[in-house]
Amino acid sequence: MRTKNPDVVILDIDMPGLNGLQAAEEALLLKPELPIVLLTMHKVKDAFMKALEIGVMGYVLKENAVVDIIHAIQSVSAGNAYISPEMSTFLLRQKHKAPTGAEEMLATLTPSEFRIIHLVAAYKTSKEIAEELSISEKTVSNHRMNITRKLSLSGKNSLPLRDRGNGRGQNNLLSLRWLCNNSRVCL
Repeated sequence: MRTKNPDVVILDIDMPGLNGLQAAEEALLLKPELPIVLLTMHKVKDAFMKALEIGVMGYVLKENAVVDIIHAIQSVSAGNAYISPEMSTFLLRQKHKAPTGAEEMLATLTPSEFRIIHLVAAYKTSKEIAEELSISEKTVSNHRMNITRKLSLSGKNSLPLRDRGNGRGQNNLLSLRWLCNNSRVCL
């Protein structure tokens, strides 16, 4: 980015290492007017809202990327925003109230967050999770923060950071295991 001067940047949200949202945020710090289009396969309100918050101009679902990407590039190049029609429909159909039940809260988690939560419930440390999923511990930490926010958990050990030596977080971990084992959403 520092040596190139692109007209439009297209990023996949699920890139390895630095995800698309993080890359977009860094790019916009260097060049705030840069039109960025994010590609994603997930219809997730939180990721969309984060993209808006950081200044992304286009949001395209991969299910229709072949058609939508051309429209998105034309739109953001002209200084306009673009949202895949399917994403717009999804967002408009969302209830404006925050989820309150366990299943509703779990339904807000992305597939990556589900993998993390299942591994946490299986007593894995962040380091073990990172190694098993071939991602960095920082990425695991980011997922854990997103999970705690989406599940309305608070406190340092709300999503157990299990220390093999002291067993802290066991009550939360048992609750998490129960939640995953007794929810159709987690299956």
